[in-house]
Amino acid sequence: MKKTLCAAAILLCAFPLLAASPVTDIELLRQEARALVKNGTRWLEIDSNNDGGIDHVMLLARNGDKIYEEIDMNHDGIMDDLCYYKNGVIIREETDTNYDGKIDLWVFIREGVYVERYAQDKDFDGIIDITKEYGAAKR
Repeated sequence: MKKTLCAAAILLCAFPLLAASPVTDIELLRQEARALVKNGTRWLEIDSNNDGGIDHVMLLARNGDKIYEEIDMNHDGIMDDLCYYKNGVIIREETDTNYDGKIDLWVFIREGVYVERYAQDKDFDGIIDITKEYGAAKR
């Protein structure tokens, strides 16, 4: 079983995705993350459906706060949902909604609860088709 390692949270939290950005390859995000894991962080790998495959991974800070999380939503062995945290609070979620290995939905979250904006590639051609802003970002 191939172990899943990822910590793109540090890099991607520092450089938020712009609305005009192209679709992002999930494996590329994960490769970039491997170099960013720091001492004191730890991985938690979970087989949520007991099929022998890891389908939920969390990178935790020394104090236990989540830094990064990924989930294999359809249990096909490929992570489809990536979540990024700052100080243990979710700030962004990126999802591969059609399970083709490319991110096509980006949701930016304020205070761990409020959707501030989202961007989506509805036709999966690598170009963001919809961007919607809410709350403070819209004002």
